[in-house]
Amino acid sequence: MDVKKVEKMVAERGKAFRVLIVDDEPRIREIFRDFCELTNSVEVDMAENGADAVNKVENGNYDLVTMDLIMPEMAGVEAVSKIKKIKPHLPVIVITGNAT
Repeated sequence: MDVKKVEKMVAERGKAFRVLIVDDEPRIREIFRDFCELTNSVEVDMAENGADAVNKVENGNYDLVTMDLIMPEMAGVEAVSKIKKIKPHLPVIVITGNAT
């Protein structure tokens, strides 16, 4: 990650990027959070399942969502579908630790 480039982009837009990290495994959420927090230009919010993520997207403003594919309560595929209905232009990166 080019931190200086990210910081320049944030200065130009006048606010930090907001990222929602969604994963049922706390350690994975922490790894993504730690990476995002290498710079003060990224604000991180976290959710541990798809239902929580959908609720956060409905009530918040994010620039990016990272979404685990397989989770209890609401799987990533279902959550992405609901998020895209709420905010169609919100980028979502789907990740998985499973061989799918």
